[in-house]
Amino acid sequence: MPTFYILKRPLSRGQVAKLLGEEHQPEDPDEPMMGLTIDEIRALQNAILSSFESNQEISALELRLPSFPEWNHAFSQIELRPGIVEILSDAAATSHRGGMMDGRPRPVETNGPLQHHRLAVEMHPRKHESFATSNIPVDRPLPNTVFRFVLSPPRTEPARRVPKSADVFGNLSSLLKCFKVGKENKDDLVLFLEDDYLHKETMIEEMVMTYERISSQLKKELIIVPSDYPYLYMKERHTNILAGSHRHWQTLDKILCSFMTSNQILNDYWDNFILTCKDHNDPIEKYLNEICKKETCISPIPSLSIHMANANSIFGISPFVDVKNDWKK
Repeated sequence: MPTFYILKRPLSRGQVAKLLGEEHQPEDPDEPMMGLTIDEIRALQNAILSSFESNQEISALELRLPSFPEWNHAFSQIELRPGIVEILSDAAATSHRGGMMDGRPRPVETNGPLQHHRLAVEMHPRKHESFATSNIPVDRPLPNTVFRFVLSPPRTEPARRVPKSADVFGNLSSLLKCFKVGKENKDDLVLFLEDDYLHKETMIEEMVMTYERISSQLKKELIIVPSDYPYLYMKERHTNILAGSHRHWQTLDKILCSFMTSNQILNDYWDNFILTCKDHNDPIEKYLNEICKKETCISPIPSLSIHMANANSIFGISPFVDVKNDWKK
């Protein structure tokens, strides 16, 4: 990543008023300017660029919102107010795959509603070192959104991009290690968790209590997942509804790699767990789903964990959950 300049703070109300040529200072001029659309932000970019025309050194640089790699690189050097949402220049994305390897912004390469979305970072309201990335619409005013600019050298050479298959083999190697640890420890129950879920505080307790209750009723071992996935409601299907410790649970035939099960299930279907990590398939859960055809797999209604994936993914954010409220907690 080349050297770049980044504003220490988001643009303030007073700075925006000055750039727009307003005669009077607004109230609270030092407060960050919030709620501008991408078109309004571009108008401010143009106003700044016009003032740089006589400075060849600065005008040779690119003025824009920071890319996520730039923002993340400067994380320890910039001021970040708790609870704010900062708009970045990257197109909406669900992972780093396909991103630019030299720090330039990910370009918009889609039509439809997502072309008006950008990547954003939201600071936790209390934990100052914690933030989450999301995709937000920028063609309308949104509360609590701020922005800052960078000056960065333009990249004219063809972009090198993160491969679409990045991390797949590394993830499967880590998953295999987790499966082996779970099997070798010989604990009654084992919980496998991916790192892109937001969990309710009671998640583990409820899963254990529900496992014990339903497993005793059915007199069999289970696979129990923490999330209520959207795909379960995409088409008509047959399911059974069971009463857990604090909520209802439904049977399902597809899972991801976050689930609780018994050591007995691990041993009985060990070949399936091994093949999940060594026989690369799409989806990678192919052999886990084969287990679900023979054993009882259940998920909670409503969800105990939120899969923080693309909001449009059939395995993404659970229905009828308050993501904002859970994030703040």
